[in-house]
Amino acid sequence: MLLLSTHVLTKTTRRRFLGTLGSMGLVVAVAGCGSNQGPSALHPVARPTGVFAPGGSGDLSSTEVLASHTTDSTPTPVPPSPTPTPAPRTMKVWTARSDGPWLQAIRWASNAYHSSHPNVTIDVSGGHEDFGEIVESFGAGLGPDVIEPGNPVPLMTRGMVQPLEKYLHGSAVDPSNYFPAMWANGSWGGKTLGIPALDHGTELGLAWNTSLTATAHAPSSWDELFIFGRQLTQRDASGGLQMLGFDPLDGVGGILDTVRDVTGQEWFDPVTNRVSLDNPSYQAYLEKIVTYYSTIGIEQIVTFRKSNLPLTNRENSAMNMGRQVAILDGYWAVSDLARLGHNHAWQFGYAWVPSLPAGSQIQRLGGCILSIPSVAPLPDDAWRLIETLCSDATNRIMCDQVGTCVMTLSFLKSDAWRRYPGMQFYVDSVRQATRLTSRSNNVVSGFAQEKWVQAVGAVLAGKQSIGDALKAAQSAVQAAANRVQK
Repeated sequence: MLLLSTHVLTKTTRRRFLGTLGSMGLVVAVAGCGSNQGPSALHPVARPTGVFAPGGSGDLSSTEVLASHTTDSTPTPVPPSPTPTPAPRTMKVWTARSDGPWLQAIRWASNAYHSSHPNVTIDVSGGHEDFGEIVESFGAGLGPDVIEPGNPVPLMTRGMVQPLEKYLHGSAVDPSNYFPAMWANGSWGGKTLGIPALDHGTELGLAWNTSLTATAHAPSSWDELFIFGRQLTQRDASGGLQMLGFDPLDGVGGILDTVRDVTGQEWFDPVTNRVSLDNPSYQAYLEKIVTYYSTIGIEQIVTFRKSNLPLTNRENSAMNMGRQVAILDGYWAVSDLARLGHNHAWQFGYAWVPSLPAGSQIQRLGGCILSIPSVAPLPDDAWRLIETLCSDATNRIMCDQVGTCVMTLSFLKSDAWRRYPGMQFYVDSVRQATRLTSRSNNVVSGFAQEKWVQAVGAVLAGKQSIGDALKAAQSAVQAAANRVQK
C-alpha cells in the first residue's frame, strides 16, 4: 500500500490556512494567515530606513527654575508641578507565524507606536497557533494585548476576543478602506472581532514560469491545465521526474475553499446547517485530479517531492528551483519567486484560476486578523497599537521586508507594491473579478478542511473510492455541525 507523504499536516502562517496538499497529501498546511514559513527561507533583511528606533526611558528632562527678586506685591514664582512619568510597561503581540523576517518587520512597524509611547515596549513573539495553549494562557493571565492566531474562528465563536465597533468611529481604521469580502473575514455574529492586518489579500492565481514553456498563454480550463501539466512534465531515462509541469494540490490547491470557489458549489449552508461535500461538482473535481496524478505516476511524484518541496516559501521549493512549472497560489507567491528563484532571469506569468462556469473570474480575499483578547488588561491601548499595525506605513514595511501586505484601497493606490511586477495581476483581479469571496469562516470550517484533506489522501492512497471518501467526510462534518447547533 502506498504510504502518504513524509510531510503531515504541517501547520503554518500564511499557509497555515492554506491547507496545502502538495501532491497526494505530501504537504498540508492548514493556515489562518498563511502557511508556516517553516525554517525561514527568507534572507536576512537590512533594517529599513525611516523607521523610529526604540528611544530613551521616557523620563522628563529636569526643569531649571530661575531665581528672581520679589517684592510684597509680586507673587513668588511657583515651580511647575512635574508631570508624572508613566510607569514602563510591556505590551505583547502574539502571531501564529514565527519566521525571523516576519517578526522583525512587525517589530519595526511597532516602533511608530513606541515613538509616541516611549514608556511602552512592544514584545512580538510568534508560534502562537495552538488553541489549547492560547486558552491556558488566557486563563492564567499570561495572554497578549493583541493576537493574530492564524485561524481566528475558534476565538471568535467562544467569545475570547472583544468586539471592536466602539473603537471604529473616528478611527484611522476605516471599514470603507477595505473590500467588503476582506472585512468580512474579521466578522462573526454580526460583530467586528478582528481587523485584517500584516498579510491579507488575494489568494487565487495561476502562477507559471514562462521561461520554461513555449507559450505565454495561460490555460483557460482545467482540462487545458492538465494537458499543460502533462506536456511540460519531463522525465529522466529511468522514468523519474526531472520537472513537474503542474501539481493541482500544491499551493492553495488543497484548500476546501478553493474547491468551493472554482466549482461554484458551496459546501455548507449556514441557514439550514447542511453540509454538502459529497456532491457531483466535488466528485468531478477530485476525479480529474486523481486521473492526472495516475497519469504522471503517484510513486514518481512521491519520490520527486522528497527533494523538490511544495509551496514557494523556501529556496528548495520546486518552483524556486525551476523543477515545477505551474502552481495555484496567492499574491505572496510573487515576492517568494522574485527573491528565492534560483535564476533571476526567469520570467513568471500570473492569471485566473480556471473556474466554473467557463470564463468566470473568481478571486478570494483572506489572511491575518488582529484581535484584542477578552482578557486584555488595557484594551484601549491595544486598539491604538492595532491602529499602528493596520496603517499603510506598516504595509510598506511588510511589503518591503516580507512580501506581504494588506490590500486596503489606500495602500493599493500607492506605488509600494509595484516593486513586484507580478503583483499587478492580483491587484487588478480584485476589481475585475466576476465573483469575490471571503474565507469560509463558519463553525466547522477548520474541521471540514481537515476532513477534506483526509478524504483526498485516502483516495490517492487507494484506501477509498472518491464516493466513499466524500461520503465519510460529509458525515463527519455534518455530525460536528449538528453538535455545534445543539
